[in-house]
Amino acid sequence: MSASSKEALIPIMTNQYDRIYSIEAEWGIYLHEGDQRPRIDYFHDAVRALTSGEAKLHAKDSRLSVEHLAYDLSQLRQAQAKPMGKRNMGAQQSTGDALATGAEAGHFRSMDRATRSDLAQLYKDYTVLFAALFAEVADMNFHSREDEIDATVEEIAVVEDVLKKLANGQLIKEEAMAIIEELEYDAMREYIQMAIAGQTIYHQQADQLIVKLQQFEKKLEDEKRGLDTAHTHYVTSRLAVYEASKDIVKKLAGEGMNLAGKYVESALGQSAGRGADMGRSQ
Repeated sequence: MSASSKEALIPIMTNQYDRIYSIEAEWGIYLHEGDQRPRIDYFHDAVRALTSGEAKLHAKDSRLSVEHLAYDLSQLRQAQAKPMGKRNMGAQQSTGDALATGAEAGHFRSMDRATRSDLAQLYKDYTVLFAALFAEVADMNFHSREDEIDATVEEIAVVEDVLKKLANGQLIKEEAMAIIEELEYDAMREYIQMAIAGQTIYHQQADQLIVKLQQFEKKLEDEKRGLDTAHTHYVTSRLAVYEASKDIVKKLAGEGMNLAGKYVESALGQSAGRGADMGRSQ
C-alpha cells in the first residue's frame, strides 16, 4: 500500500472530526472526567501524532503505542453504541451557541433522534478509517517492543552466565568486560560494567547481581504479558471493525475516493487475515 493512498484518509477523517467536534461541543460530550474537550479530540490526538512525524512509533510511552490504540478502538466502538456518552452540563451549549447558564444549565436538552443517528454514523465511519490508518502502526509498535523484550531477556541470560564464570574463575575481568561491552541494552550494560569494574566478583556478589537481574527479567515478562493482552484486544476490535468496513468502502467509491477506499479494504483485509491466523495458532 502506497503512502499516498494512506494519506488520502487524513482529509476524510479531518472532515469527520470537524463534524463530530461541532456536535459534541454543542452537547457537552466528553470522554474523561476532568477533560472538558469534546470526546473526539482524544481520538484525533492519535491522528495528529501520526501526521506530525514526531511520534515515537516503536516506543512504550508513545501516543501510538498498541495499548493506546487498543483503548482508542474500544472507546470508538462504544461511541457508536452510545453516541451521547458522558455529558457536561456546564459545557452544554444552548441553541444560540452560547454556553448554557442559570436555568438553562440546570437540565440537559434532549438531543433529537436525527442528530443522535448522525453522530453514531459519523463515529462508525471514523472508527473504520481509524482502524485502517493505524493497522500497520499498532502492529509495528507491538512487534518491535516484543522483539526488544525478547532480546533483552536473552542478554540477561548472557550476563548471568558471565557472572557465574567470573565468580568461578573461568573468566578474567577483562574478558567479562569485553563480553558485557557487546550488550545492546544500554542501562543493563552500564550497570553491570560499574558493578564488576570496582570489585572482585565472588560467588556472593555474583548471586546478588543475578537476583537483581532475575527481578528485572520478571518485570520484562510482566510487561510482555501486558503487551500481548493489549495487542489481542486491538486485533479483536479491528476484526469487529472489518465487518463494518464494507459499507464505507462502497461509500468512498461512490464519492470518487477510490484510493482511500482501496487502502481501507487492503489494510483491514490484511488485518483480518492475520487475525484468523492468530486464532488458528491459539
